[in-house]
Amino acid sequence: MSNFTGKTVLILGGNVPLAVALAGPLNAAGASVIIGSAQDDPQVKTDLHYIWFTEVSLATPEIANPAAAALAPDVVILVPGWFKRSLFIQSEDADWDDALRINFEESTYALQAAGRSLVAGGKGGRIIVLSHVAALKAHLEMSAFATTLAALHVTARLAAVDLASAGVTVNVIALGWSADAAFAEYVSDTNVAAITRTIPAGRLLDTRDTVELIRFLASDDAQYITGAVIPLDGGYSIHKGDGGDRPPTKGNWP
Repeated sequence: MSNFTGKTVLILGGNVPLAVALAGPLNAAGASVIIGSAQDDPQVKTDLHYIWFTEVSLATPEIANPAAAALAPDVVILVPGWFKRSLFIQSEDADWDDALRINFEESTYALQAAGRSLVAGGKGGRIIVLSHVAALKAHLEMSAFATTLAALHVTARLAAVDLASAGVTVNVIALGWSADAAFAEYVSDTNVAAITRTIPAGRLLDTRDTVELIRFLASDDAQYITGAVIPLDGGYSIHKGDGGDRPPTKGNWP
């Protein structure tokens, strides 16, 4: 597996815990890692002294484009950051607005900014979108979360077509269930055993699984892979399961 020596990896999006979890292993593989986020967490900056944090807002293309260009990345990883559970008929307008803005609109602006920066650099490059298996397999109480990520899959594939001639690949990794803090209300001590039973590989996703797939997609060996949506879920999305992936609902039917 190739390393990242001499390469700059830019991680964009609101899922800062996931960005931080990826940053260490990518840095150990030789990458200069930049986490661009609108969030400001001094403690994280202190702990990860080898990672460069910079404030990058994805609120509009006019803001995102020059920020990405100035950082001159070789690889861009997008980590959409909105997650909330609610029954479909109880989901609120504010939830849909937030999910669309954060998971779809801001990620689309980031895709555009990354694409423009890589094309302008003239050396090609890699864009990797970290999505979730909920966009591939219908889940209870996941309507806004899954819908916005599924829409992002389509945008990423369209971007892959437009950017291919410039040597830029765009791929999506649909992450499986993990013990990541972002999904603590779905994967918890009370249902982790039941969810694990529905995963043919017999375990939850680990950060190293994600890092290794990113390393492959960012390598020269993957230069002909673009527009792919790759489930990284231990077979979960193609397995019927035994119903153990359905935790109790948070609310009551109206």
